[in-house]
Order: sequence, then structure tokens, then C-alpha cells
Amino acid sequence: MAKRVKLEFIARLTTEDGQEIEKMVSTDIPSPDEVDINSIKSVLDSFEDCEQHALKARNEACEEIIQAWFDRQAKKGDSFR
Repeated sequence: MAKRVKLEFIARLTTEDGQEIEKMVSTDIPSPDEVDINSIKSVLDSFEDCEQHALKARNEACEEIIQAWFDRQAKKGDSFR
């Protein structure tokens, strides 16, 4: 079995007072070595697999950073305007 490739998403939120919140999410995606380039089905399936993993990781990173921001605001007692 070929080695998987690691895809990382790093989300950084900078608050109005300049503080930064950063979250990182990673996922494994298929290696190019796993794709049979002579088969259009293999190429398309691999692309779809990569795309689905990427979208899931991106969404997870966004959810985590927004939740961290909400938690920080709640601890400070700030309301969202």
C-alpha cells in the first residue's frame, strides 16, 4: 500500500484587539502512487476522495476556530453585536 499524503488546514482568526486564535486540522489523502492514470474512473474516484477529505477538514477547521472565538468571547462576557 502506498503512503498517504497529509493535507493540513490552518485557520487563523485575528480579533479586533489583535489577538490571534489558530487551529490546525489535518487529514490523509490518497497518494498519487495509488492512482491508476490509465483509468479515468480511478483518476476521478481519487479526485473525489481528495476533495471530500479536503472539504471535511476545511469545515472542521472553521468550526473549531469559530467555537474557540465564541468560547473566548463568552469568558470575557462580551456580547456579539
